Amino acid sequence: MKSGGTEITESGGSTLSVTISAGGTAIVEEGGYVSGGTINRGGVEIVSSGATVNGMSILSGGSLVVNSGASLTNTVVSSGAVIDVDNLAYASGGTVHLSSNGVLTVTEGASTWTTTFTGAVSSNDYFIVTKDTDGSTVLTFVCFLAGTLIRTENGEATVESLNIGDNVITYVDGREVVQPIVWVGKKTAHVKSGLPLDEAGYPVRVLKDAISAGVPHQDLLVTPEHCFYFEGRFIPARMLVNGKSVFYDTTMTTYDYYHVETENHSILWSNGALTESYLDTGNRQEFGQQGKVVRLTAGPGRDWSTEAAAPLAVTRELVEPVYRALEDRAAELSLPQVTAPVELTDDADLHLVTPAGHRINAARRAENGHVVFMLPAGLDEVRIVSRASRPSDVIGPMVDDRRYFGVNIGEIQLWEGNGKKLITSHLSDAGLSGWNGIEGPHGRWTTGNATLKLPHPDKFNLSILSLEIRHAGPYVLSDDVTDNKEIVAS
Repeated sequence: MKSGGTEITESGGSTLSVTISAGGTAIVEEGGYVSGGTINRGGVEIVSSGATVNGMSILSGGSLVVNSGASLTNTVVSSGAVIDVDNLAYASGGTVHLSSNGVLTVTEGASTWTTTFTGAVSSNDYFIVTKDTDGSTVLTFVCFLAGTLIRTENGEATVESLNIGDNVITYVDGREVVQPIVWVGKKTAHVKSGLPLDEAGYPVRVLKDAISAGVPHQDLLVTPEHCFYFEGRFIPARMLVNGKSVFYDTTMTTYDYYHVETENHSILWSNGALTESYLDTGNRQEFGQQGKVVRLTAGPGRDWSTEAAAPLAVTRELVEPVYRALEDRAAELSLPQVTAPVELTDDADLHLVTPAGHRINAARRAENGHVVFMLPAGLDEVRIVSRASRPSDVIGPMVDDRRYFGVNIGEIQLWEGNGKKLITSHLSDAGLSGWNGIEGPHGRWTTGNATLKLPHPDKFNLSILSLEIRHAGPYVLSDDVTDNKEIVAS
């Protein structure tokens, strides 16, 4: 499928080996069947109730939007992939459990959503339940890297040396509590270079003394979603990256990571810093077991909302104070900038692209925010193309919004020989390719490469298209238009 395209598998229809690129969307309607294929970063597949998808691989940054009653067989979910349970509203906390026979169960409060993976199931990460930007439920993961020093009753020990039955020191209500290890699991990660740092799989390095004097007491490496404990809450490491004391270590492209499970979900000392242990929500079987005791029989997944040692914090108002404190600490230590600071621009590089791949630049920009384009005769569709950046890059990682935003478009006017027409489909059609979700009646954000259908094209005369740009930018300067969205000529 071309970038930005939409493919619909209707009821009773079938599609073979579909590949969904950035900006592309595949919709499988009730009764439809899709066999084989890949969802690449930025691609989206929407599976309706009663539809069947067999043999689909979801790569890092790809999204599978599933509704209750959808049938998923032989599905492979890679690290960094997103499973969006679209019809299950996030409440508070929640659990995800993948059983040994492939039943995936997601619970939010009193609501439960279930679907089934059969065949070669692979959920490569430990998933926890978090809230998507549209209010639905999505999944993330956590783990330790090899070499991490875990505090035990006999002093610190590397995570890879721990065995089932060893006693570790945990932090409970301000005091030290000894808990036995009930399981340790291991996997090997392979970085997917070329993706944004937070999606590629690079580990996060927290420098010695980054949090306070002696905390951590030596550099600590964790995966981006691994949580640190601050002021009664868990915060993912990726939301604390400041480029000085906390940064992605791009020198590591392959590494081993571990899960350490205690009798109760707990807060551990890792290189002297407080971090979380593993909570088994049902995918323990996906990891090789460490230690001298045989594998425990997997039971039902545990409940994050009731059994987690602390709540998860991903909102800006809770995360930013901690982020700023670490940033100030880095300044006090006079630490150099490891990661180049983000350079921003307000230039949207706004233009249109025809189905044949021809670029159309703006003819005029009015003071009222309207941008005017001259269209050749016979066009029934154009793509609105611009730079696009994520709030997590433009504002900072303390903002948990990794959607790409291009321009916010309000009123659209099309002037032809017989007068003016208003185009409003972008304000009402939730399935339009290249647009973010509908958030109000007055405007909608593109993702940087948005489809716009033109009604009743004039086959013989030029026409004029006017776009009201309500908001635009700033953008990360290095984010060229084609970095995230291919423009492909027919």
